[in-house]
Amino acid sequence: MAGSIFRSISNFKRISKMQKADLVEQDPGKRSNTYSFFNKPVLLGLVTFTGLLVLFGLLIYQRYLLVKKSKEKEAIEIINQAKDKLQETLSQSLSATKTISFFIDPYGQISNFDSIAAQVLETTKGIDALQLVPEGIIKYVYPLAGNESVIGYNILKDSARNKEAFKAIEKKEMFFAGPFSLRQGGTGVVGRLPVYRNNKFWGFSAVVIRMSTLFKAAGIDSAGSNGYHFQLSKINPGTGNEEYFLPVQKVTSGTQVVSVDVPNGEWKLTIAMSTGYRGTDDIKLLAFLGFLVSLLGGLFVYKVTIRPKRLNELVQNRTRELRTSEHNYRSLIERVSDAFISMDNDWNFTYVNKKAGELLGKLPEKLLGKNIWEIFPDDIDKPYYHAYRHAMQSQQYQFYEEFYPSLNKWFENHMYPSKDGLTIFFKDVTQIKNVTLALSDKEEKYRSLIEQASDGIVITDMEGNILEVNNSIAELCGYTIEEMLGEHLYRFIPKDDVEANPLRFKELMEGKSLLYERKLLKKDGTLVDIEVNSKMASSQTLIGFIRDITERKKHEAAVQYQASLLQNVSDAITSFDVNRNIVSWNRACEELYGITAEEALGKRVPELVTFEYPGTTNDEVFKQLFNLGYWKGEFNFIHPQTKETVYLLSNLNVMKNERGDVTGFILTSKNITSRIQAEELVRKSNERFELIAQSTNDAVWDHNFQLNETWGNNKLYDLYGIEPGTRKINFEMFLDRLHPEDRPGIVERMNAVIAVKGDSISEEFRFKTAGGYKFFYDRSYIKYDAEGNPLRILGAMQDITEREKAKKTILESEEKFSRSFHSNLLGLALYDDGFYIVDANDVYIQILESTREELIGKHSDEAGIISKVDPSKKAGIDAEVEDLLQKAGKLNNYEMEIEKRNGQMATILISMEPLRLNEKDHWLTSAIDISEKKKAEKALQESEEKYRALVENAPEALVVFGVEVKQFVSVSESATKLFGMSKDALLQIGPVDVSPQIPARWPPVFRIGRGKNSTGHPG
Repeated sequence: MAGSIFRSISNFKRISKMQKADLVEQDPGKRSNTYSFFNKPVLLGLVTFTGLLVLFGLLIYQRYLLVKKSKEKEAIEIINQAKDKLQETLSQSLSATKTISFFIDPYGQISNFDSIAAQVLETTKGIDALQLVPEGIIKYVYPLAGNESVIGYNILKDSARNKEAFKAIEKKEMFFAGPFSLRQGGTGVVGRLPVYRNNKFWGFSAVVIRMSTLFKAAGIDSAGSNGYHFQLSKINPGTGNEEYFLPVQKVTSGTQVVSVDVPNGEWKLTIAMSTGYRGTDDIKLLAFLGFLVSLLGGLFVYKVTIRPKRLNELVQNRTRELRTSEHNYRSLIERVSDAFISMDNDWNFTYVNKKAGELLGKLPEKLLGKNIWEIFPDDIDKPYYHAYRHAMQSQQYQFYEEFYPSLNKWFENHMYPSKDGLTIFFKDVTQIKNVTLALSDKEEKYRSLIEQASDGIVITDMEGNILEVNNSIAELCGYTIEEMLGEHLYRFIPKDDVEANPLRFKELMEGKSLLYERKLLKKDGTLVDIEVNSKMASSQTLIGFIRDITERKKHEAAVQYQASLLQNVSDAITSFDVNRNIVSWNRACEELYGITAEEALGKRVPELVTFEYPGTTNDEVFKQLFNLGYWKGEFNFIHPQTKETVYLLSNLNVMKNERGDVTGFILTSKNITSRIQAEELVRKSNERFELIAQSTNDAVWDHNFQLNETWGNNKLYDLYGIEPGTRKINFEMFLDRLHPEDRPGIVERMNAVIAVKGDSISEEFRFKTAGGYKFFYDRSYIKYDAEGNPLRILGAMQDITEREKAKKTILESEEKFSRSFHSNLLGLALYDDGFYIVDANDVYIQILESTREELIGKHSDEAGIISKVDPSKKAGIDAEVEDLLQKAGKLNNYEMEIEKRNGQMATILISMEPLRLNEKDHWLTSAIDISEKKKAEKALQESEEKYRALVENAPEALVVFGVEVKQFVSVSESATKLFGMSKDALLQIGPVDVSPQIPARWPPVFRIGRGKNSTGHPG
């Protein structure tokens, strides 16, 4: 650094001489006036270039607008086509969900889902799967292959995806959810249509559309290969954020947006050109030519105007470079942090920088040209005086550090001699020198501190090699200081401890301080517990302070053992001082009282919990404690959190010191709440059992196998005809009273249950009482000892004689009903509450032209009771029948068309009545085939219509007279003209009104023409 600056000073001197000899300082501003506009060639060139470029730009922009308008029109046509296809796909999805929902009957039952769904998918394009979702749980999926993972999935409990589902339920309309990752794999959308049966939400009819299917059906090219990028998005109803169906693409042009309507929501379809506007080659050519012409025009103007100016700038640049060089060299010298002086061969100052003036205490301009030894005469014959002269004589670089008494400072000198004189860089190092001297003094004190420290001190390099130790650590290890120096730390650590707890040099080098415990290996092979506090001592050394903690470890082990015993005992142990303040509070206390040790220590027990002393008081307890030294008993407290009563069995003892003075108390408590509660439950249970046993209508009994004795309530003794307490009942007495037909089976089954250690048995049997045999239902429980031998059997006998009689009556009634059912001339069928056929008579089977095997167990849909020709009519019949049954509770003479096995249609008259059978709800259904009657009625109606048309369109005047209503019921157009009355007016009157002379006996049909009727009477 100093050498380069020295060379710069030499150059600076030569340049200064050249400037003084060859250059006259000039001011460019004075030599020429401000250039006019036309004297600025760059500006003129830029103006020319810009003008031509703007002109061509306007032409190009007009051409661009024409191309853009054409392309935007094309984009709008493409996106509208995609929109129409997308709307068609979604409309088909809505139709598909409605179609499969028709096949959910009024009671929520589903049949033939797979076959129906297959037909729907075959006729509907753009759908990947159909689902039926009763109560929000996906139970039906077609096709099942590939969609097994969604079976059983409850969409209403999935908080991340159920918002659209609840929105569909709320609006009772179809709503599309997604796009999201499907559970069966891939990404798609799900359209859900809420289904209602009996005015209640049944579930959803749903379609699944994968994104690839949706885009293919809509003709959307997601890759942009056709020159356009599509984007389909929607607003998430849960988050309010816009969600995109396709990856966001970088586009090069503006976008056109078209909205696509979706049931109960809106999707936004966006299109953007992926490669910019195509067909713009002429625009690019025009742009290139415009730019080229503009550039050439600007360069031409620039070349013409640049020549006069270039010569003038060349002169000015040379002058500026010389001035800048002088300024830079001066600045360089002034900016150096060191003091700098130069002297000629006569020791006169030729240059002094600002820093040198500050250190020497003189102004630089006052020193220039003066002799150094005249300014500083006291420095003659000093060591640095001879150093300066030696440098001049040897013409070699010299370095010297010395104290200058005249300035009271330490200087560090770098001397560079030359044939022209001597250049010196010097620096004030007084502070550094003072610190160095102070450190030397501290080093002596530090050495004394290390040697006298009671803790062991070890200083190592960054790899762990020992550089220095004190006497304390050497004595602890059993080595001399010389034996430890140069050794690695691992020599003094047992091998197991090194593997389990290696030295952490990296953390120390990061500036961390470490405090840890480990084992120290002494020279004699014994181990010592030590505590190490280590850190960095300098950038190259580490220091560790070692303390022998053998005795402390022994004490800690004893304390930890005692604390562990206290903490792990199951009893709650609390110690108090003489003022009854809590001193210790073990873990069992925390669990028992619900109060932590931090919350309890230092407080009195009444401040934490409220105690109760049944039969005594707190004062009596402590009175006995002081008199006898202990107290034992039961008391309880109210738990501060649960507010429940907790029962304790406690011991309270006095603690005394060696002099016999009371120093505190120890309270040991055990929670006996469970025992107290169990005893109370047993007492209440016994009381309750006695009350139940005496008040129940059943005969309650308890038999002891070992004593062969049976205890029972009064009802049991009444059955045996024995007074309670006068005689004991045994097992043989029970067997004797069993009906002979029931006895073997009961004994066999009871022995079988006992053999497998079963715990319960129930039986129905006949038992002989004072009033003869009666039917009983008995439920019993068996209790065993530890070896598996039966100890007791407890049971209750319920008199079911009346129930058995009722059952017999019901069976007889059902037999009569069955005979009447099957021999009835009407077609009869019995349906359960789910409209599945339970039974049908022969007439009903003949009406349907079916067989019993084809009907029994089938749903009404499968049996052909509902029309199979028109699905929309089927849905209407279902709804109408369901509505009639709900309103009236039955169905009377409901006409219904069915398709027979031969393909012909038939009309039957259906009636349905509710019937309770075998404690279950059924429907008794009657059917009458009225197909022939309907045909006759239809033929009659067609005849009447033909006749009426004949009358109304006859060319002659014809009228039809209703005898009962005595009015015209039909008139022809000719009759209205004849009478001069409108058709409506004629239908309000009769023949007497238009001609009173007509006898009443005349028939109701008249031919009126030419003044006479067909009978020859005047008209």
